[in-house]
Amino acid sequence: KKEESKLKASDCLLNGELVMRDPRAITLTQYNDLKRKAKQSMVGMDKTVCISYATGHRSKLDDDGTGPGTVMAGELALYLTEKGNIGTHSGLHVDYGGNWRQFLIDISSCKLMVVVLTQAFYQSMNCLKEMHQAMRANLELVTVRYEKNLPKGDDQWTKATSEDDK
Repeated sequence: KKEESKLKASDCLLNGELVMRDPRAITLTQYNDLKRKAKQSMVGMDKTVCISYATGHRSKLDDDGTGPGTVMAGELALYLTEKGNIGTHSGLHVDYGGNWRQFLIDISSCKLMVVVLTQAFYQSMNCLKEMHQAMRANLELVTVRYEKNLPKGDDQWTKATSEDDK
């Protein structure tokens, strides 16, 4: 049986830099619980901070559809909402089978985007589109580096084509 991660937002700060320890195996139960909490915490709040992340599924460790990027984004969203009274907007707030394109449009209603930098982020076309939308909306960007040895230059979004811009 996989051991669930017990992460807290306080695990993110180390010497003034936002970091996070590597979570253990992430289960679908943990993901669903995090998604439910993130959605409930936003009831009646404006979307102020958008969080862009790639799930970053780790084969043979995480349940399908889950990964450390999801946990980092979820814990950050809960921390901002519950401790800072700051409304957040992320893929965790989209209903199952929901309209991701509407989520993309809603990015423009935020004031700031937090980008969770992982190796998977630089391979996710959805993350690239979210960044593009944030830049079009002139949002301030804050990056949170989650992993070492991130792809550089030509190693970022290597499968992107001009068709992805549609």
